[in-house]
Amino acid sequence: MVRVGFTVFLLLICSIGYSQIQPELSFEYETYRLLEEMPVIFTVRNVGFSDEEFFVYDDILKTFFIEVRTDKNDVVEYSYDFLIKHDFFNLNVSKRSILLKRNQSFSVRIDISKIFDISKQGVYYIRGIFSPDGTADKKDGKSTDFYKLIVKPPKKVEEIVSKVDAEYLSLQQELYNLPPYEVVRRMLDAKYRRDAREFVIYFDFDKLINIFPSFSKRYNESKTASEKAKVIEKFKDYLTTYWEDQILSFAIVRTEIEGDKAVVVADVDYRLRNTSYRLRYSYELFRTYDNRWLIYSYDVVNRK
Repeated sequence: MVRVGFTVFLLLICSIGYSQIQPELSFEYETYRLLEEMPVIFTVRNVGFSDEEFFVYDDILKTFFIEVRTDKNDVVEYSYDFLIKHDFFNLNVSKRSILLKRNQSFSVRIDISKIFDISKQGVYYIRGIFSPDGTADKKDGKSTDFYKLIVKPPKKVEEIVSKVDAEYLSLQQELYNLPPYEVVRRMLDAKYRRDAREFVIYFDFDKLINIFPSFSKRYNESKTASEKAKVIEKFKDYLTTYWEDQILSFAIVRTEIEGDKAVVVADVDYRLRNTSYRLRYSYELFRTYDNRWLIYSYDVVNRK
């Protein structure tokens, strides 16, 4: 009984010791820009009462790694160059010992633009993963909370866009906190007016593309996020070029909300030459990190 108790005590000491190293992230800039460096400072701090020792691998990403997600909670893919150069499975890498006394910290600078294919402006969420065992790049280790990261277009592009897109950006801002039925109503109104710029803001095209087989095939066969983005742009052009027949009227029939998912059913009347017909749409939406409801799928049936 004494031996078992002693073993449990040792395990407890190891667990407490590891928990005394606290990982955290910080940013060099308030916002980052596409096509520029995106440095993140990864810091580990000894918040305990005793000295803490750990190893840092020469391949620093095996000890300190970053995970990046979009505001829709999709994992951002690695860049093609990073996948070619980085070996996720090789632990035969030199390492050195780091000793942290109480309240001491150790930091590294990681340029996430060299790791991830961040090709779109917008809001991202990132977390750090610390592993003294060299498995951080496999997302195995102690994690930080998620931090909000804002990525803007290149400065020259932003200067041009800001002059012509004030109204468009205002529409995007209005999406925050809208209920799902209002998102669908506004989308249908934009479709009725054939307003392509407004119409596209109500969808998650990375998910919607999966219900269009020809586009989905090209999207899934794309090797990088940049290539996928080009397919998405062609997909948007397709949806806003072939508008179907002219909408006469539309009405929201019902809305079902369960957690972060919702279904909105709407009837849409179309005009075809000298007659009309009605289609019933069932739109599926999800709520993003920043409280926007986006349409990611739908099906349709003929009502008359």
